[in-house]
Amino acid sequence: MESTSHPRAWKVLLAFAIIYFVWGSTFLAIRVGVREVPPFLLAGMRFLIAGAVLYAGMRIKGTSSPTAREWTSATLLAVLIFVFDYGLLFWAERRVPSGIAAVMMATIPVFMALSEIFIMKTQRLTPRLATALLVGIAGVAVLVSHSVSFRDTPIDTLGACALIVASVSWSVASALTRKLPLPAEKAMSSGAQMLAGGILLTITAALLGEFHGFHAQAVSLKAWLALAYLIDPETPKNDGTFRPLTVVAREGTVVWAKSPAPVTLCTNHCGQEIGEAIIKALARACPERAMAGWGRRFRIAIQGRNPKTGQPFLWHLFHARPGGGASSAGDGWPSAGEWQAAGGIKFGSVEVMET
Repeated sequence: MESTSHPRAWKVLLAFAIIYFVWGSTFLAIRVGVREVPPFLLAGMRFLIAGAVLYAGMRIKGTSSPTAREWTSATLLAVLIFVFDYGLLFWAERRVPSGIAAVMMATIPVFMALSEIFIMKTQRLTPRLATALLVGIAGVAVLVSHSVSFRDTPIDTLGACALIVASVSWSVASALTRKLPLPAEKAMSSGAQMLAGGILLTITAALLGEFHGFHAQAVSLKAWLALAYLIDPETPKNDGTFRPLTVVAREGTVVWAKSPAPVTLCTNHCGQEIGEAIIKALARACPERAMAGWGRRFRIAIQGRNPKTGQPFLWHLFHARPGGGASSAGDGWPSAGEWQAAGGIKFGSVEVMET
């Protein structure tokens, strides 16, 4: 963390807000699209168009095309990231609500840590890391359990398993990216992978018979708009999600809190309270337009005392997101999370952040 006399905290907060909104909203867009378009075909169209546009744009700018060896690496990653990860995600969202899919795909850091430990051998399994991994996996097990359900109906088992396989595939691909030869220009590397992934997904859709009975003219405008939102090549939704981030802020601000102020989730709890107060006020001012309050997350709180400093600590682990508030226009989403998501800007432990 660096200190400066000219803090730009609003830019940091805006960047995180964009990440939360854009990344989370893609799951809803997928859910809308797969209701009318076969899943692997929809995924193939998304990445074939986006990859072709991005690849062509980089070539026009003068970037050299990947070598044969780099195309081989890009194709291997495309199988893991696009066919297994995105293909299964699109398929699962026909069986699992988008909110649940988003929560389960958040297990990617868990499997990334396991890939680093057992495949790449670049990280050591410490007792604290092992505990965090077990807690994360247990949270997903509780979420998909038929005996412990937070919804009216249990989560579809096949859909949940597909999402877990998708998370594992993404994690393995992320670990392999560090070892495989890829184009030095990141945009060209992404374009090559998306282009290869789009071709492979389209082939997979053909092999699964998804072209039979599919009529483009029967697809609604809503589904086409969902696809258009997903294929924007200028917005790499997940690119760099897990890369290290340097925050430039003044000490004592929201993004660089000092003990005894909260230094883990920063603004999450107070954001909930402020948001709830606003929703209640709007419900009185314009009940026909305001939404009902949203539920709170299912949390596990761990408290203790730091053996090195003797200072007490409190750590919150999030496992399940609540339902969204209903309005006069319709019911709320069954699982969407809080309407605010400003927490987690500063983490107290790098190991916990990575898992």
